[in-house]
Amino acid sequence: MKGTHPDQDQIGVEWVDIRQLDDIRLYPRAIADILRNKVTHVR
Repeated sequence: MKGTHPDQDQIGVEWVDIRQLDDIRLYPRAIADILRNKVTHVR
């Protein structure tokens, strides 16, 4: 999977069950809460 502006240091893409967000390395960490709470926009 390739995005339009891939990160040069990115090592891969992985689909993860939303219930496992606390168990994986995710940066920035706040993204987990946003995804879990189904927030559709961020200011």
